[in-house]
Order: sequence, then structure tokens, then C-alpha cells
Amino acid sequence: MKEPRWVPDQAVIAIHDELIAEHEGDSGLRDPGLLAASLARPKNVFTYTDNATLWDLAAAYAFGLAKNHAFVDGNKRIALAVIDVFLPSTARRLTPNSWNRC
Repeated sequence: MKEPRWVPDQAVIAIHDELIAEHEGDSGLRDPGLLAASLARPKNVFTYTDNATLWDLAAAYAFGLAKNHAFVDGNKRIALAVIDVFLPSTARRLTPNSWNRC
């Protein structure tokens, strides 16, 4: 697989700010190191896992962001939003039918 387009950290922060403004919650990045670690997880999977799929990389994004709690609030929301941004950027689309194949 060709290396995908990764979601930049500044984009993740901007998306998080929009989510908090729209759906309420406490804003702010709690730990920049945890955000960096979360965003490095799919790159690590891509580099060190044979035959990693786009779904594997999206799962790595979601797991890292939801588990590491880099933000004060909205960590699960940003996890879903980031995979929704990541998958279309790599010519995939997150749809209800795609869940049946997982």
C-alpha cells in the first residue's frame, strides 16, 4: 500500500475546537505529548505491520485518540471525526454498509 495522507496535528486541534463549539464541553489540549503519541500510532502500524489496511490505520487513529485522552473533553468525538477525515482523504468513505465488513 502507498503511504496515506496523514491527518496533521493542527488539523486535529482545529477539528476538536469545532466539535467543542458545536456540541459543548471543555475545550483545550490537556497533553501535547499524548496527542503526538496518538497521531504516531497509525504511522507505526503502517511502518511495522505487514499488509496493514486503511481500516487498520483508521482503527489505530481512533484507539490512540480515544484511549490517550490528550484533550480535556471530547476525546471519543475527535477519534471518530479524525477517522472520518482520514478515510475520505485516502479514497475511502465511512458508511453504514462499511461496518458490516469489519
